[in-house]
Amino acid sequence: MGVGLLCLLLFSASCNSKNDKDLSASSEEMQGLVLNEICGSPGGGWIELYNPTGSDMNISGMKVLLGDDYYVGKTVYTAPEQMTIPAGAYKILSREHNDLDADIKTDEALEISLVAADGTVLDAFARNADVGNGKNHKTDGSYSRLPDGTGKWFITKSATLNEENFGITNYNAIWMWSSSAMAAPLSNLANKGIGHILLNEQFFKSYTLEQAMARIAEAENLGMTVHVWFQCFYDGNWISPVDDANRRYDQELFDAIISRAENYVRMGIKGVHFDYIRFGGTAPNHNFPEQGVTAEGAITEFCRQASEALKKINKHVILSAALMAERSGDYYYGQNPDEMGKYLDILMPMIYRYTETGSDRGSEWAKNMADYFAGRAGKAEIWAGTTTYNYVGTTVAGLDAERMKSDCRVFTGSKATGVVLFRFGLGDIADLTDLWN
Repeated sequence: MGVGLLCLLLFSASCNSKNDKDLSASSEEMQGLVLNEICGSPGGGWIELYNPTGSDMNISGMKVLLGDDYYVGKTVYTAPEQMTIPAGAYKILSREHNDLDADIKTDEALEISLVAADGTVLDAFARNADVGNGKNHKTDGSYSRLPDGTGKWFITKSATLNEENFGITNYNAIWMWSSSAMAAPLSNLANKGIGHILLNEQFFKSYTLEQAMARIAEAENLGMTVHVWFQCFYDGNWISPVDDANRRYDQELFDAIISRAENYVRMGIKGVHFDYIRFGGTAPNHNFPEQGVTAEGAITEFCRQASEALKKINKHVILSAALMAERSGDYYYGQNPDEMGKYLDILMPMIYRYTETGSDRGSEWAKNMADYFAGRAGKAEIWAGTTTYNYVGTTVAGLDAERMKSDCRVFTGSKATGVVLFRFGLGDIADLTDLWN
């Protein structure tokens, strides 16, 4: 027998011996592995796995099982030998790249399980149980754990492939003063469908950073997104974003506000809400067209610079602004929705139907106002601001839950896509969980 043939036979025997050995990872080796995000589509879809541990994880032999209206526990993926997920990393299994042996669909009773070679279920997702029977994510969205890797499942507006989960879980928000933030019943608000808290910046000045971030973490664990609520051009007195003396935009003012916002985004805050992003009715007094400086231009330029700076830190950060609910807002306040909507994600016109004289502008006025702004918002969404109170005479009176929900439901018949309650602490917060269904 030649040396070459002998070597070939020995190599073949070695390979056969290796193949006979079970090299699958044990369930203990895969402790902590989670399904983190799932995105379905009629002709594909993908699954995101996440290793939240501090060590590389061997997943050899792990199987992904699929159940839907057609399959029951079908194995759609088996991890090959020596397959690992690095510490703190994601792994994407997609139909597009032939990892998965079936489509992931959103319109079925979707169930997905991670199962070790020994049969131990490592993690599982069941759409009907985890996000609600018949609730499907939209085309660009996904089913995501919030917070990333550890939280419950939510339907999010935007998929975050191979990134920290970050998404809008619903379209109901509430403005909250700092004085209420520590005592607010967050779980109760979450159970009533409030997905966003616009939290006044003063909160971060009233408490230590540790206290503030712990409270925000509580909200995020409930699937809520916290936005820092800024008062931009008003601090008890109006601050013009136009330097009238030099007939230019006040770049120093822009820089100071944006720098504050950058600090919050770096801290992990996921939304920035700009209030008082306007003139106090005096916009025509700050127009210098010969120099190319206008009141509208000042507001729009601030939005542009803020978006560029903040999206550079976190491209998913949600940027919004409060608008005066007036059709002449461009002229008097410098708020041009068409232009602001190029740079912000959500515009929130304050469509407050109840006046301080005790009158009610009515539901038709509210709906028409929402439609007006929706027609001028550019790429931005319109979330309609509505009060949690009315006036009895000139006295503020909190609304009961039924009246509040009725007021909110008006906007579901408009082109608005969300509502914002002003404010926490007044009225009996309505259950809005099914508002946009």
